[in-house]
Amino acid sequence: MSNVLTITGHRPQKLNSEWDGIGPVSDWIRDQIRGVIIARDIKELVSGGALGVDQLGIEVSIEEVVNVLAAIPCNNQDKKWFPKSKKRYQFLMAHPLVEKHVVSPGEYTHNCMQVRNIWMVNYAKAHDGKVLAIWDGSSGGTGNCVEYAHKVGVEVIQRDPTEAVKNANNGE
Repeated sequence: MSNVLTITGHRPQKLNSEWDGIGPVSDWIRDQIRGVIIARDIKELVSGGALGVDQLGIEVSIEEVVNVLAAIPCNNQDKKWFPKSKKRYQFLMAHPLVEKHVVSPGEYTHNCMQVRNIWMVNYAKAHDGKVLAIWDGSSGGTGNCVEYAHKVGVEVIQRDPTEAVKNANNGE
């Protein structure tokens, strides 16, 4: 069994707009990530470091004392983020358990996110790892990442946040 887990998932706008990672949907996501990390005895988490699922994965890994390989798509990933989001990102990237690797050095380009996703899946494949997708099945970057993982034969563990988002919006 591999101890490498690559994580992919939605940004906050699809997750009850919990931009600061605080709220019922973020709590549900943390529980899903933690459950997979513990059940599979994960020793290394690969994350793109983006807002939403990526950063929640890093936070849970730090809490569980799991090494993180942050596969950053470009040097200025956080360039257009709000100051509070930048501060959280910089805090996570500076943590001793986090190793930062910039996949496409330089400025943002139209395809750097997909290049990053391919890199993360290939890393998982090279280490007999798995991909955890916190994903509702919709098209987009997470869907592209999952599709590529299937194409190259990497197992995908999917957790659909639809019900958690629905419950949060209904006040449950």
